[in-house]
Amino acid sequence: MEPGPPPPPPGPPPVAPPDVAPPDPFAPEPPPERHVWPWLLALAIVVLGGLAALIVFATHHHHKKRTVTVVATRTVPSVVSLPKAVAASRVTHAGFNAQVRFTPSSSRKGMVVAQAPEGGARLSQGGTVALTISAGKPKLGVPNVVGQPVATAVKRLQAAGLGSNQRVVFASAPAGRVTAQRPAAGTAVKKGSTVALTVSKGPQRVAVPSVIGRRRDDAIKRLVDAGFHAAVFSVPSQSPRGFVVAQSPRANSKAPKGSRVRINVSQGAPAPSTTTTGAGTTTGTTTAASAKVPGVVGLSQAAAQRRLHSAGFRVRTAYVASSKPSGTVVAQSPAPGTTSRRGAAVRINVSIGPNPKPAKAVPDVTGEDETTARSDLEAAGFRVSVVDEPTTDQNEDGIVVDEDPVAGTRVPAGSLVTIYVGRFSG
Repeated sequence: MEPGPPPPPPGPPPVAPPDVAPPDPFAPEPPPERHVWPWLLALAIVVLGGLAALIVFATHHHHKKRTVTVVATRTVPSVVSLPKAVAASRVTHAGFNAQVRFTPSSSRKGMVVAQAPEGGARLSQGGTVALTISAGKPKLGVPNVVGQPVATAVKRLQAAGLGSNQRVVFASAPAGRVTAQRPAAGTAVKKGSTVALTVSKGPQRVAVPSVIGRRRDDAIKRLVDAGFHAAVFSVPSQSPRGFVVAQSPRANSKAPKGSRVRINVSQGAPAPSTTTTGAGTTTGTTTAASAKVPGVVGLSQAAAQRRLHSAGFRVRTAYVASSKPSGTVVAQSPAPGTTSRRGAAVRINVSIGPNPKPAKAVPDVTGEDETTARSDLEAAGFRVSVVDEPTTDQNEDGIVVDEDPVAGTRVPAGSLVTIYVGRFSG
């Protein structure tokens, strides 16, 4: 028989448990134990949620950037030089919108002169094609050329891009002046349009009828029927009251049609003034309606006119060939010292000098205001003298009622022309 295992060695002696004091019923309870793991769990959830959101955003953004939208495009048709309606129709049928604007152009009105985009370009379907349509040639304002010399008028029209044609007629305006235009000034016309000009060839000259010795109304009618205007002046005269005693221009002379003919109408013989002497007799004296004609031969034309006007006489001038200096009075009629009624005309002959200037016709300025008459005469190359003419007709105030030399008379350029301007005296 085999021997059994040896007995275990003896252990340490047992230790008696310490004495445990009995619990104190009045001792305070210990604080409850705090657990950290719930807070750690919440923090982990927040972090994981943020990471998940970041991953989702990055993934979505990446896919969005890689997304490509494909839009259909079409070829824009070429419509330049087509009529507006045809061009717009082609653009619409090609799948585009047509946008139209108009502009002045030398191309035919209503034709397409430009487009954007150009024909052949690619454009998204439904896009806009801008069409520029010709509105025709640009419009111009016609300049005002009435009253200007025809050469000047034509140049102004040419400078404005306009043409002209001319029609020459008799008119009261000086020869070569434009009296009318069509279209009127300011009218809008196309460049290259033609303006019709009416040009004066001067007044038509007709014979002045004889009216001396006729009654006032009959004389006026005859003058009007012949195409003249009558300028009537009442003057003292021995002739019967109401009868014409003088006229200017003289009968049968040629004068511009439409000009004025002055007629002096008798207002009857003035009553003679009387003087009573100490013996009781009455004698007549010279009336204030007459005066002695002063001598003016040898004076300059201007000085002679001033002297005669101061004496109450009118002046009629004739230019004659003479060896005397130009502008010198070489003869007069009536003779110096002759008694004549105030207001009567005294004729003076004025020398044109040994080397006279070219003759020019005196323009008709009767019926014009003083400023216009002076301007017209100076423009024609004449010097101007003004004499006030008393009038009881308010319509003649400031108006030229007569001129000397009479209109149409050919006199040397630069000669003195006297205009008689009405001054209303009430």
